[in-house]
Amino acid sequence: MNNKYEILDIMGVGAFGTVVKATQKSSGETVAIKLIKQIQKDSYMLRKVIRELCILRKLSDIENNIYTTKVIEVILPMICFKNEEKS
Repeated sequence: MNNKYEILDIMGVGAFGTVVKATQKSSGETVAIKLIKQIQKDSYMLRKVIRELCILRKLSDIENNIYTTKVIEVILPMICFKNEEKS
């Protein structure tokens, strides 16, 4: 991950990875980060994660939505870029 966040605590572990509590260093805002494991090795899992992100992005745009987490940023693992360079 990059240096924009300081991880504070593990909030939960699921099928796709781990959710951690973190602080955004520039603003001091407390955020949740979903660390997704092994996304590049399984196309089915990748499709599910992308679908989830698309839905969360749409829900984030709804004014006064208090029921879902707002997506602030998506950070791709460096392995995604390394694999593209080989093509």
